[in-house]
Amino acid sequence: VRLLEWRRVYELGLRPLPRELGIGLGLGVLACIGSAVAILLLARLGHAGEPPDADNVEAALQAFVFSRQAAVIEEIAFRGLLLRWLLGRCSPDVAVAIQALVFGVVHLPQGGLPHVLLATAMGLVFGYAFVWRRSLWTPMGVHFVWDLYALLPNAVATSEAAALAHYLWIVV
Repeated sequence: VRLLEWRRVYELGLRPLPRELGIGLGLGVLACIGSAVAILLLARLGHAGEPPDADNVEAALQAFVFSRQAAVIEEIAFRGLLLRWLLGRCSPDVAVAIQALVFGVVHLPQGGLPHVLLATAMGLVFGYAFVWRRSLWTPMGVHFVWDLYALLPNAVATSEAAALAHYLWIVV
């Protein structure tokens, strides 16, 4: 950013870090709660499978490390660079939509079209969080919590119906 735009990187300032990261973590928790409630409601109706065993500490630690790294690297790349560049060239809604589509397509190898749709929806959430707060800490917080939730062994839905509830909640 200093070389390309000749400016300070205020989106990663340390002064607003606690407030912005706290907002992001809170939004991430709300997103996870909504998804979990949707999956539990389907399970109550008999349409969702049981979650897998959650006793794997190593998997939980790996999920934490991966979530942290993905949140930092992907937010700098997609919101800090791509979205900021797009915001200088088109309206905020168009810029957020384009970066979300690119974010979704990049996730194609991870799980096909359903994963692309989910990543695109989350790209919208992360993008609007950045536009709203003008800080990368907010979308980093949301991204970290969401990835951690999705990767933890006890949070992964085991049926198509539960996955559909998860996707529908994010779209909402």
